[in-house]
Amino acid sequence: MKIKIFSVLMSLALAVSLFLPDYASAKSVHKSESEESFEILKEKVDPYVVVENNKFKLININELKQQLTKEEYKDVKDSIKSANKELEKVNKSELVVHDNALVLNADDEGEVSTLGWGEGKRGIAFHWWGIEIWLTKTDVRAIIKGGVAGGTTYLGALFGGIGGAVAGAVVAAILSEYVTGIPAKVTYRYFKKPNVVITPQWKYYY
Repeated sequence: MKIKIFSVLMSLALAVSLFLPDYASAKSVHKSESEESFEILKEKVDPYVVVENNKFKLININELKQQLTKEEYKDVKDSIKSANKELEKVNKSELVVHDNALVLNADDEGEVSTLGWGEGKRGIAFHWWGIEIWLTKTDVRAIIKGGVAGGTTYLGALFGGIGGAVAGAVVAAILSEYVTGIPAKVTYRYFKKPNVVITPQWKYYY
């Protein structure tokens, strides 16, 4: 009887082990296709977006429409609307225009400031398509320690102007996907899932 049970369990384990690589591969391909789709659309639209009076604005719209589908153009318009809405919550005097983005907590060159090699960068870059948030090692630890409510409050206090919906999504992603002690860059997109992508700031981690 024991031999029979052991045989069944081994068969189940083998089936799971055969299934998981296929599942992981499919998930990886799906993410890659999403990333590629996002990058292609971003490259198409970037030349048609400018920053005026600390807001994003489309230019040469008729020319842009010829390069996009109706659905893509709607995504772009909705994204710019969301981006400008987020910028309304930010102290405009603290923003610096850099590479067609609006940067909060910028250094002398307009890039996000670095707090040190052990800590990493801290700041926000607002784009027409989303937001990039750089969090130091200390920030990541504080967010994980604070949980959803405490982490969202910490993130809001840290940058002041970040919206509650964005902060909540970013904190939830960190709590579910990330490891404490490593500075991170969090990318929040207004369209093209996944909406939140977290990447380590390996350059500043040791």
